[in-house]
Amino acid sequence: MADGSVHWWDGRVWTGHLLRDGRPSAERFAGTQSAKPALSFGAVFLGFAALQAVIGTMQAMSATDLWVAVISLLAPACLALAGLLFLTAGIIAFRRERQPAPTRPAVETSEVRPLPGEVVGPGADWYPTGRAETSRWWTGATWAPYTLTRGVPSPSQVMVVAATRAIRAAIVLVIAGAVCLVIGIVVVMLAPTDGVSTPGLIWVLVGAMLLIVGAVVWPTSVFQRRRAALPDFPPEQFPYPAVR
Repeated sequence: MADGSVHWWDGRVWTGHLLRDGRPSAERFAGTQSAKPALSFGAVFLGFAALQAVIGTMQAMSATDLWVAVISLLAPACLALAGLLFLTAGIIAFRRERQPAPTRPAVETSEVRPLPGEVVGPGADWYPTGRAETSRWWTGATWAPYTLTRGVPSPSQVMVVAATRAIRAAIVLVIAGAVCLVIGIVVVMLAPTDGVSTPGLIWVLVGAMLLIVGAVVWPTSVFQRRRAALPDFPPEQFPYPAVR
């Protein structure tokens, strides 16, 4: 690209797949996001956050307990944070996608080969992976770390890297959520019996939210990493014929 970074050009736009220190990786903050979906999600989350903020403010103003007011305003804050993250990714992706088409030769290192179209032996072709409209290139000897979806090629090894990072983040979220939940339960149990422990309930609520997010991201990322990984068997064992 113009800034000297090495990104993947899919034939239409620059993507978030790149080489960092010679290895396939994903763009920081934006990942492999495209601009339109990220900006759309950001606008939707911010819209829900604004609506929830109005409702939460009305509930907080009429609440007699502090913990009720805090919980009422916590939901719009989380929605706004998610919206800002999506908007940030969308803006980064928008700036990247507006870069001009490549004019210099492609960078071909051992880390990114074999490339789509490389032929090493007989039977080289695109073979369906079992997913709708998605195929993977077989060189005749090995699988290339690239997939073809609706006629657009993309590096699948980057998805493996991104999914691995997401799994690590999900593990951290689950551990942090469990710690917060235990702290909250202990604080609630040690609180006086004649009142409600506001700090304890906040700890429990935060812990539950972290656990839910981690529990959703973890298996989803494991599935994505497994789907993006190279098959362990040749195309002869595939139940689908080559794409023509």
